Amino acid sequence: PLDFEAIKNSKDRFVIVTSMITGESECFEERTNKERLLDICQASCSLTILCPEKYIDGIPMLDGGVCDSIPVCRAREDGFLNNVVILTKPKEYRKPNKKFYLPKFLLHKYPKLRHQLVMRYIGYNEILDYIDELENKGYVYMGIERSGFFNGREKWAKGFENQRV
Repeated sequence: PLDFEAIKNSKDRFVIVTSMITGESECFEERTNKERLLDICQASCSLTILCPEKYIDGIPMLDGGVCDSIPVCRAREDGFLNNVVILTKPKEYRKPNKKFYLPKFLLHKYPKLRHQLVMRYIGYNEILDYIDELENKGYVYMGIERSGFFNGREKWAKGFENQRV
């Protein structure tokens, strides 16, 4: 069960979701309305195409990772200049430079979201390049997850191996 009192009294937190209308990420913080907080959390877990959208304030929302896979920019804007980033793929990995095929009948009511999904590789690769820059300047400590937990190679996570380049 969700401990709403603990969440309500915690100092800092936010949830990132993607607006299906604008195709942009939005940050939410909710301290007073338990139902709205649950809606926000459910939206942040709603995977595109696989899960139904969740409405927040009348706007259909999905997982924030659609357009903000690694929200390090948001963290820095909020004053958190030093960050730990755990990657689930090798440090050198970049998404292939090809458009994601999305059949026209899927999400046809949301052209900006469709555009984000089709061109997602560009933003993903740009944020990884930016994280590399921040690491070189000493603002990011990067860990590489090597257990296979995130990519299904092993059933149970053995832990993380940290890597500093």
